[in-house]
Amino acid sequence: MLVISATDKMADIAKVLRLGVQDILLKPLTDINRLRKSILACLYPSMFTSQAIEETELFQNWDALSKHSSDAI
Repeated sequence: MLVISATDKMADIAKVLRLGVQDILLKPLTDINRLRKSILACLYPSMFTSQAIEETELFQNWDALSKHSSDAI
């Protein structure tokens, strides 16, 4: 779920995050690209992973490749 709000109260933002909201965008919306990414992430969550997960997988793949470089050919 995505919330677009004009609130500047952190308590309100924290409350909706506890309710399971994925992202909160504050008005006025000036970054349309950010809005687009947020909408896509809500509609298609499997397309987006966290950078930490991606880095972990990258290091695991690198370690496997380093240990078995002949298998990569």
